[in-house]
Amino acid sequence: MEKTKKPNKVYEDLKKAILYMRVLPGTSIGENEVAAKCGVSRTPVRDAFRQLEAEGLLEVKSHVGTYVTLIDLDQIADAIFMRENLERAILKELSENPRGYRHAFRLIANLKSQKDLIESDEMGFDFASKFMMLDNEFHRMLFELAGRESVWLYLEKGRNHYDRFRMFINQDDRTKIRKIYEQHEQLVEAIKNKDIESAWEVYNEHIYYNIQNGTTQILEHKELFKGVE
Repeated sequence: MEKTKKPNKVYEDLKKAILYMRVLPGTSIGENEVAAKCGVSRTPVRDAFRQLEAEGLLEVKSHVGTYVTLIDLDQIADAIFMRENLERAILKELSENPRGYRHAFRLIANLKSQKDLIESDEMGFDFASKFMMLDNEFHRMLFELAGRESVWLYLEKGRNHYDRFRMFINQDDRTKIRKIYEQHEQLVEAIKNKDIESAWEVYNEHIYYNIQNGTTQILEHKELFKGVE
């Protein structure tokens, strides 16, 4: 029987730290340092570094060191382009043929969790990371309800820079988070009413909301972004 490969916990923990902006873009990071902190040998650390480099989260500079990559706005634009076109098709499919919509209570439960989080005392990166997970789960459910979960899994592969950007933009702004939550509510209502025009109108605002409202923060923290002068 083939042995199941154990997950690399160093990789998982380090990826979360980078995605949740606990380790900032541009930070130097070394194998020995991580191995000592995690209490492991350098082998799982080296494997983790290799995988994170392949995913575009680490950059190895020859004879200099390893660094957390800067947030790449070009990659974010590409991710939004793919997601916009595919998710608009998902909304159309759900509005015209709401198959499996008997399971929509999961969307409602997710919305309640979003609301509870917004009304909680959570702050900073903890607040933003929990909301981002609920946000991602909400959109994954839309693809799942349309029978297109594999498409969402494909989109996930190019989401690393976008997730870091969302963490950076939303960490201390409940007003923005509440607006995103309200847009989610409006999307569900439009789908239930089979109102594709309203769904698209809400979605067009939703998909670009963070970018349109994050320009000032980007310019104030140019050192975290690639190609921002």
